[in-house]
Amino acid sequence: MKRFENILLYSGMEENEVAFARALKLANENQATLAIVDIVKPIPTALGMFTNLASS
Repeated sequence: MKRFENILLYSGMEENEVAFARALKLANENQATLAIVDIVKPIPTALGMFTNLASS
């Protein structure tokens, strides 16, 4: 019996290696899908102005 079908791991945790190893093991044992997400802060508006100049 499959206990898990989908596993979601938030990668912003301090114990990243331990959590990743455990999630990967669970996914393998259950033939589940493992999704890893992280939250990225938005680029400040002032930096966005510089990237527009560089691409021209």
